Amino acid sequence: MNDRERDRFQWTFDANESGRIEGLLHPGIAFFRGHPFRSLAREMIQNSLDAADDSGRPVKVSFTLRDDIEFGGRQLRRTFDQCLDELEGKEGDDIKFVNMGYSALGHRKPLPCLIVADYNTVGLAGPRLDYLVKGDAASWKGKEGGLGNRGIGKAAAFAVSILNTVLYSSQFMDHATSRTRR
Repeated sequence: MNDRERDRFQWTFDANESGRIEGLLHPGIAFFRGHPFRSLAREMIQNSLDAADDSGRPVKVSFTLRDDIEFGGRQLRRTFDQCLDELEGKEGDDIKFVNMGYSALGHRKPLPCLIVADYNTVGLAGPRLDYLVKGDAASWKGKEGGLGNRGIGKAAAFAVSILNTVLYSSQFMDHATSRTRR
């Protein structure tokens, strides 16, 4: 990613309009911390198989560890600054996590990044994306017979991230226009 592309990258966070209070150590993440990489592999492959397209080609999943990707570090550091301000004077797991993440952001440039890519799948759009990023113990497969159906497996990716951060990017077929969209 060059400087121009990096400057266009923006972190966004949905407003918490429901007033719901959540800690950083979600029980779904804690569930996968015992065997994080084995759990990640199983859950990512399961999700990809559940999203197979109608091409008849086998679903392929790749895992690549990269240490040369910088993705919005300055803005992410500002977000951690805001978290530290919000947690000022507090103790416990949340402040430990924020301090650990802030420290990692300050010492590693860029941070290692695990890229999980799948092929011959329908991609992330509509309800599939909404349930993935906003659903809590809920899933939407769009078809019968899916391997996962509790909406918990998505937490496996967070269990391997020092920043509890997952980025999603998708390319999918827009069936209305029969064009590939990013």
